[in-house]
Amino acid sequence: MSFAIRPCTIADAALLDGWEPPQGEWDHLHWLMTQQRNPLTRTFIGEHVNVPVCFGRLTEQSSFIDIGWFVAPHLRGMGYGLQLAYALRELATKPLHATIHTENLASEAVAKRLGMKPLKGDGPEFASELDYCEGLRTWLEVPSA
Repeated sequence: MSFAIRPCTIADAALLDGWEPPQGEWDHLHWLMTQQRNPLTRTFIGEHVNVPVCFGRLTEQSSFIDIGWFVAPHLRGMGYGLQLAYALRELATKPLHATIHTENLASEAVAKRLGMKPLKGDGPEFASELDYCEGLRTWLEVPSA
């Protein structure tokens, strides 16, 4: 398998719109522009044999790196999310953190493979950096012993 990541650009907004159509006033172009203006955020496109298959994001916080990923719906279940997450993990300089919808078992499986564990309760260490939403679970990378 030939998998690689590249920086995501504004031109990729149309690609993301095709994977997940915009809803209401929200669109990927505006969202990507916001992400790219943030100096603590890096966005990526994962490609298999030079064909875009997934999107990833790393956002630096004070004590961790927030990681996020999204696989094109028609390509889910093929391991691209895990490949992307491993590639992003190589770029991270702090422990990883993810917020995953509780019904998204595939992303929870990726988080587990990265060595992340669900955070119990509402840890005060995240209170100032992250918002809590119903139906989401926070995952934190646990360093190897």
